[in-house]
Amino acid sequence: MNEHPIYISIFFSVALFFILIEGFKNKIFNFILFLVLISGLLILARKGVVVSFCILSGILLFLKRDKKQIAKLVFVFISLMVLSLSITEIRNRFSEIFDINSIVNNKETSSGIRYILWNTGAKVIQKSDYLGYGIGDAQAVLSTQLAADGYAVLSEENYNAHNQFLQIGLAIGIVGICLYLFSLLYFIRVFIKRKNAEGVVFLLFFIFVFLFESVLERQNGIIIYSFTSCMFIYASEFDKNRKNEI
Repeated sequence: MNEHPIYISIFFSVALFFILIEGFKNKIFNFILFLVLISGLLILARKGVVVSFCILSGILLFLKRDKKQIAKLVFVFISLMVLSLSITEIRNRFSEIFDINSIVNNKETSSGIRYILWNTGAKVIQKSDYLGYGIGDAQAVLSTQLAADGYAVLSEENYNAHNQFLQIGLAIGIVGICLYLFSLLYFIRVFIKRKNAEGVVFLLFFIFVFLFESVLERQNGIIIYSFTSCMFIYASEFDKNRKNEI
């Protein structure tokens, strides 16, 4: 109950992806579960996760080439989206991304806070000559810079970079970012080579979310990312070995 909404949204999205992959084999149960999860995802209104899920679920359904299912799910999603936007708080969270004044140096909105954190994170990485400050010191350096730039409240709250790639750069510099990007590209290549569309979609989903959140800064983020990634990597290896045996 005390979990951060971002991580609940990620859990919901992962569950929804699995339902889409299964293809509603138990139609009534899966459909009810889908409605509950998609409603929860929209009510939580975490913009980065919702947008990432919409894009990648669309790609997944396109790859499945099930036109009837696509039409039904698009209708359900649009209907629930319209209903959720009728709630003022949810509507305001999404509408702020279209208002430049709500983003640029605005410490009162979630989009504005991210803008500040991204700019500050990039500045701090540059000051380290792109070498980073070490895993244990990255947060302290970022908070110090936020305070120096006049964002005392954000500094006191110990906000992280809210971007996983910037977060890695703060800790281990541009070399760390390059190594991590290489690992992501390597596994995407493996999934494509072995025609594991689900693995590609899941990895791209996390990459999109990483643009808006430092997911791997918390244990629960590490667990869900590691579990799903390793599961699809293992599945690809298993399929490869089975084909070789045949």
